[in-house]
Amino acid sequence: MSMFDVTVYTETGSVYSARSFDIDEKKAPAHGDSFDTKIEYHGSTTTVTVPITRSKVVQYKVGYPTKENVLATIYNNGDLEFTGSGNTMNFANGDTPWADEDYTYVIFKDEITPTNVDYWFEGNTALTGCETLPKSIESARGTFQGCENLKKTPSFFQCSSLKIITDCFSGCTSLEQSDPLPVSVMEADGAFEDCIKLTKAPDMTKTNALSSINAIFKGCMSLVDAPVIPDSVLDMSEAFLGDSNIYTASAFPESVEDISSAYADKYLLDIGDEITLKEAYEDDTYTFSIEGIYDYEGGLTVFLPQDTFNELFDLGSDYFSGYLSDSEITDIDQKYISSVIDLDSLSKISRQLNVSMGSMMYLLDGFSIVLFMILIYLLSKIIIEKNAQSISMTKILGYSDREISSLYLLSTTIMVVVFLLLSFPIETVLMNALFRGIMISSISGWIPLYIDPVLYVKMFLLGFGTYLLVALIEYRRIKKVPMDQALKNIE
Repeated sequence: MSMFDVTVYTETGSVYSARSFDIDEKKAPAHGDSFDTKIEYHGSTTTVTVPITRSKVVQYKVGYPTKENVLATIYNNGDLEFTGSGNTMNFANGDTPWADEDYTYVIFKDEITPTNVDYWFEGNTALTGCETLPKSIESARGTFQGCENLKKTPSFFQCSSLKIITDCFSGCTSLEQSDPLPVSVMEADGAFEDCIKLTKAPDMTKTNALSSINAIFKGCMSLVDAPVIPDSVLDMSEAFLGDSNIYTASAFPESVEDISSAYADKYLLDIGDEITLKEAYEDDTYTFSIEGIYDYEGGLTVFLPQDTFNELFDLGSDYFSGYLSDSEITDIDQKYISSVIDLDSLSKISRQLNVSMGSMMYLLDGFSIVLFMILIYLLSKIIIEKNAQSISMTKILGYSDREISSLYLLSTTIMVVVFLLLSFPIETVLMNALFRGIMISSISGWIPLYIDPVLYVKMFLLGFGTYLLVALIEYRRIKKVPMDQALKNIE
């Protein structure tokens, strides 16, 4: 049985229904409101537009400034279709009316002219496709972020006003193919981060305004060839971090000047600041503008493109200082190898510190706990002793030891908990200041201070546990207060 009927009109004026005919598509597509197909009957061919049967589930008015001008409709076949004309409303942080609805495909009609689609479809793990993005779009920040079943980006090279695609396809773990970046794009930080199935990066050679691509392909483990990076790029920290299968690298633009995060942390530098370096034993100085900060704690480092480095220091066009390899290099004579930097050498200082000072930390922990216990014990002891007569009187009035203990120890317990929690941020600030002072004055390098959040939990449990032990001791002291003590001290 055919999906539609074909009526034949002959030159003689006869009209009848065709019983058998050929069509080039036997099945209607899953998405859209219609499709075109060719019908052939006895040597004659014609193209017809066939409507697709689907029913409306829910509809939202999202036009701007008039809401009724643009409708967002969800159909039972999974389509989310935008119809009407003109601009659309902006939605803060992706708070769209269709955020909680079920849809698998997005369609924009030609007359729709939104300028901002930030986070519109973020986190929709069921989304499988989108035909094309409107040419009018200027910002697509996080638009398809976390759409894990999206295999191909929509067509967006034609979006000549699109400037921001930060995190646009971040977390699209099934993405395999991308349209070229539009010529107008300026910011693409994290645009394809963690797209683990992306084997070929989008063409960026037409994007003459692109300036920032930090983490753009971070975590793209299937990426084989790095794309050509436009000369306009200034910031590209972590652009290819974790891309372990890249076989062909690309040249860095001469405008990129990054520093390591250790350098920035030690000297409190930020993007846009300038640093001046003086050559050892010489009077020559070099001033650089920081265009990015690379997450590297292994040294106080300034990163420059190789060509810029060679030209600046007169080293020749073919100079380079080392190889990066994921295995031991065996095909170079050892006499030509000055040094080898591997994981073992990078972690040498931390291992030395752990061996020489690690055991001291347990001694320090024990001393701190004992000191805290003595302090709390003395304070609690003073409170009990000063209120001994009152405690004795309450015993005469018939209060139990448990009730009396809660009366005198509960307030102390509350204050201990409150001040334990308040002490954590104060201790963190003090530790950062003290550690920075020690590092700057003691060593030429830099060791970053990292406090594991689990330590705060351990500190609280140790502190509160120590207090409970003291409270138990004070509870026994309260039990030993005699009832006649109140009568002896009455004047």
